[in-house]
Amino acid sequence: MTTRKKAFTLVELLVVIAIIALLLSILVPALRKAKSHAMRVYCGNNIKQVILALGLYASENRDFFPYHDVGECWYWLWGLDRACTTKIMKYGPTMESFYCPANIQQKRFKWQYWEEWSKNEHIIGYFSLWDNPPGSARVRNWQPQGSGNKKFPVKVTDPMASATELFVDVTFSNMTGTYANNPQFPHGNFAKCGGGMIGLGTYDCSNHYLSESKCEGGNMGFVDGHVDWRNFSEMEIRNKPGCFPTTWW
Repeated sequence: MTTRKKAFTLVELLVVIAIIALLLSILVPALRKAKSHAMRVYCGNNIKQVILALGLYASENRDFFPYHDVGECWYWLWGLDRACTTKIMKYGPTMESFYCPANIQQKRFKWQYWEEWSKNEHIIGYFSLWDNPPGSARVRNWQPQGSGNKKFPVKVTDPMASATELFVDVTFSNMTGTYANNPQFPHGNFAKCGGGMIGLGTYDCSNHYLSESKCEGGNMGFVDGHVDWRNFSEMEIRNKPGCFPTTWW
């Protein structure tokens, strides 16, 4: 007497495959969301370290934040001169604290951003929004666009400390050329911004962008030391009029 070996029928295999596909369709978005949340937390911790260091420095220097070169052309918000980062790092932050873990370009070119772009300045992964005291050799001669009468803080005792941004995620977009008035890119291109890395044949990009046309948002570090997440839908254009790229916070 011969016995038949049990085997799956084609229908049963198709059912199993369909169930696996269904489970993956549920699991993958959940994993992506969990990864995104982890990146937000990691990034927010970086910002927290830096703003606490800025507060400690200010407490020992008549409440003023450390003097800095305020970026190339005085409107680049994501550059810090080396003397300034040295002062900040004395209070705990490391090089890693100045780069968002969600930014793929920063992961790949971090050393070039930090060491090779300029002998005087680092390109970092966050916007530095404080200014130097009036009368200093370098001060910003402009204030951010948008609502809320935003100003660049000068001292840790700013009367609007809880509502004044100090150190925030890089969120910028290219709204020129083919991306200007383009319905497919209503806010510009978040993944192809010219900047510090254009000399290496690549682009700068926003920290938490979802696609070239969409950005998730960013962490905001405030003068009073707290950090909040801000969705992109709550951000506004804040750069100096006429400057490139378009910056948001």
